Amino acid sequence: MLIRLLASALLALALGPASAGNGLPLHYPARITAIQTVDRVDLSENTLVAGDLAYRLDPNLRVHTPATANAPPQALRVGQRVTFFPEPLPDGQELVREIWILPKGDSRRWLQPEPDEAN
Repeated sequence: MLIRLLASALLALALGPASAGNGLPLHYPARITAIQTVDRVDLSENTLVAGDLAYRLDPNLRVHTPATANAPPQALRVGQRVTFFPEPLPDGQELVREIWILPKGDSRRWLQPEPDEAN
């Protein structure tokens, strides 16, 4: 019994971090419907430009990387591929509360269309 438990633990370590079925870590969304490239980030002004659109960053912005679920906002860099789910604000701007930095490589493989876009 102990040998099976140890073997399972070693196998899990060898396979690396768990994923949500889409090849991304468990702390990433199960469905990614849009991927943007960071064009500019200004943490002192709480602004992000991605895909040529400006967004307001929540002062308590949560940043996720493949390695950690709680990275500092300073982890955001120009050129990174990211995903986020902006919320509309009354003034017409959009607010980003959480952002996920995608692993390097072909990020298109993580895209999953919304159910109504699949048909």
